Amino acid sequence: MLQCYDFYDMYAVFTAIRSNPKYHLNKRVLAELIKVLSAQTENHDFNQIRQAIKPLLSEDSDGRFAFAAVDNIYTYFPMPAVKNNEIYAFLLAVCRLLLDGIEKLPMAQVADMADCFHNLPVRIVENNNSIPKSFWAIEVKNYREKWDKSFLSDEERLY
Repeated sequence: MLQCYDFYDMYAVFTAIRSNPKYHLNKRVLAELIKVLSAQTENHDFNQIRQAIKPLLSEDSDGRFAFAAVDNIYTYFPMPAVKNNEIYAFLLAVCRLLLDGIEKLPMAQVADMADCFHNLPVRIVENNNSIPKSFWAIEVKNYREKWDKSFLSDEERLY
């Protein structure tokens, strides 16, 4: 299970992608994030996202993912580990959408998609491990208005 600090690391990943969607490590970092999210039923280690990204840092010429160089030392847990499998499933879908977008969409659209998602992990933590309605009403709405009217419509009905 991921700790809230791992969600802050997801925020950092999405923010890095938003700022430079063409960056050469984005796809590999997202692939590692997908592996971490997929293993949540069995893994309870700390710093999971940082550990997954750390082997790529020697290729991180811009330092976009430098936060992963140092593990967090946890002295305080503001909330328990996230155990909601639906949240992991949605975050997996988000990462896959971004990965697919990097491969197929214009980079301006990828940047806007990453912008749509970058606050989501933090908002999940702040909203007691659930997706707040404001995510749909603000971030997703903005993306829909610019790029895709039906973006995440099915998922919105589920959450």
